[in-house]
Formats: sequence, structure tokens, C-alpha cells
Amino acid sequence: MRWGGSFLKVIGRLTFFLTGVVFAPTAFAQAIPDAASVGNTATDFHLVQQGDTYYRLSRLYKVPVYSLQHWNGPDLKLGTTIRVKPEAASNVAAEETVPVEPAHKPTESPVVAPAKNSLSSAKISSGNRVVVVPFDPALYFSDADNDIAWQSKVEKQKIRYIFQARLNALLQAPGYQSINLVNVPVADSVYNPNNIYKQLSYSYQNIKTSAVPAIAPPKEKGLKAWVKNTREKVGISKTEEPVGVAYDETKYYGVRANDPDLFATLSNSIGANYFIFINQFEIFTDYNNCIDRTTKNFVRNFRVHYTIYNAQGDLVAGNKILIPYESNVNDINKITRDNLGKMASRIMADLPPPSATDTSEARN
Repeated sequence: MRWGGSFLKVIGRLTFFLTGVVFAPTAFAQAIPDAASVGNTATDFHLVQQGDTYYRLSRLYKVPVYSLQHWNGPDLKLGTTIRVKPEAASNVAAEETVPVEPAHKPTESPVVAPAKNSLSSAKISSGNRVVVVPFDPALYFSDADNDIAWQSKVEKQKIRYIFQARLNALLQAPGYQSINLVNVPVADSVYNPNNIYKQLSYSYQNIKTSAVPAIAPPKEKGLKAWVKNTREKVGISKTEEPVGVAYDETKYYGVRANDPDLFATLSNSIGANYFIFINQFEIFTDYNNCIDRTTKNFVRNFRVHYTIYNAQGDLVAGNKILIPYESNVNDINKITRDNLGKMASRIMADLPPPSATDTSEARN
């Protein structure tokens, strides 16, 4: 026992000498609270500790992630006290329904559509509604996830779900009520995206002309631009090579319903006027187009394919959006702020104007 006490004293002095922090074995043991004390359902507040995440707290207190973020903001700060229960008892029914968490564990800070657009909402007006079907995670392709995961300090497997949730949350149009299917609470529901994906087929289709102009690509720089300009000066014409369907600017990756009654079924259940399908999400770096060679900064493109149908199953619009960005920017929060809003505004611009008779209801 004497040796053990001397040993702890030596450790304590060494710790104080190196870090300036007093080593207290008893305090150290008490620093980690047990689950019973933290997860007391009678408590309305929680002290944020090392290792806490919104996902962990949602499981601990049986509260949805988006409710915790709505009460406390998007980020957790060590040492702060956050609310983990609704303020009023009248809000319990609306907030306590915990959606079934998918196996992949969704992002810690998703941007989720407001509660009034949720399928669990008790009151949805009979005005203009649009159902937004997120892209199938299997149809997400990216050559940038390693860089994004490293700089953003998130798991690589979660990146696609962050883009999926945040893009869907931004798909809001004036005069319309958007119904977001990212977090449907019932796994076997007809509205569950996984069940909808089984009734769809994908293929490259002709673009249906959109009134929204394409985003102009950045001016070419570096070796690629020099070669192009040199060829033009000496009169060398570029030999046109066959273009694969994936690179054909007149095609987009579209979707069709295998079941002709799919739209009628969904429309009759929730009275949707239109359906927006996000078909495919791509991130690819153009290493032939260099923005700044000294910093190895290249053009990185974000491309999303989408299709819009009306309640009768008629094709309204089908297109793809290409947004150029920078390969040196890998903070996922900045990426989503700078790019997803542009995507969403262009997609929603393809919706026909809302019916005048229903606009007032959709706003309520």
C-alpha cells in the first residue's frame, strides 16, 4: 500500500510538472458519470461531457436528434448545459416520437425539414404538396470522401448521408409544402425510401428542357488551358471522340416507376401534387483543370440528377445540375453551405407555379 501511494504521488508530480494539471485519482474516477445518473428521464437538462454526440444523447434520452438540435443549436460545446426534454408538456406528443434509426447511424448534425412537413404531422393542408424522395445511398459516387472525412472529422461512411439529408431539407419552394422522406419513422411504411426504391428503375434518358440556365463552369487554367489555346493558334482542330452516355450532355440519369399505380397510391395517401426524385449524387475532381497549381487546387464538380413527376405519373422535368467547386475545400459544413443551396433552388425552379387557390392553404 505504501508503494502504491508513493507511486501515485510520483505520477501526480510528474503530471503537474509536464501539464500543470493536478492529478487526482479520485476525481478522475468520478469524472465519468454512469449511464444511470446521466440518463435520468426526470432530468430536463444534460451537462455536455467529453465524447457526447447528439446521436448518443438521442439514444440515451429517447429524443430525436433533430429535436435536440432545435432546442440547443447544431453544435455541442464541452461543459455547457443543454435541454434534453421539451419545455412544455403540450410539446411532448409532437417531439417524443423517436424515428427508427437506420443501421448506418445518420449524421450527427443533419439539417432536417421542419416538423410541419413531416409525415407524422397531424395536420397537413390540402394545398400544394411536393414529396421529396432522397437519392439511394447506393447511387452516391465520390472521389473526395477521404479528404472530406479527414478535414471534417467525420466517418467516411456518413458523408453520403449528410449530403442526402441536407439536400432534401433545402428542397423547399414558395407556395408548396415539402414532405421530406429522409426520416420516415415506420420501417415498413409505404413512404419509407427503401420501399420506394424497390419500385423504381434507373436509366440514362433525354433531358427534359428546363427553364433554369446551367451554372457556367470556371475559366480553364493551367496546362489544359495552355494546350487548348496553343491548338487554336496553330490551327489544330481537336478530334471529336465518341462520348459515353454518362458524359453525354443531352442525357441525365433518370428514374421510372415499375408500378404504374405508385404515384396514385402515394398521392391518394397524402394528397401530393408532385414528386421530386433525387436520382444520383456525384462528386468528382477534374485533375486536368487546375485552379492553382502551387497549392494543388483543382476543380471539383458536384453533379446531381433529378426527376419531377406529377400526381398522375406524367414527367414534368428531368435534368442534371453541375456545380464547379474547389478540391482544397473539404469542410463538409462549408461545402454544403456553398453548393447544396444552389442545387436545391435550381431543382425547385422546375416545379410549375403553385395553384392560386391552394397557395394560401400551403402557407398555413
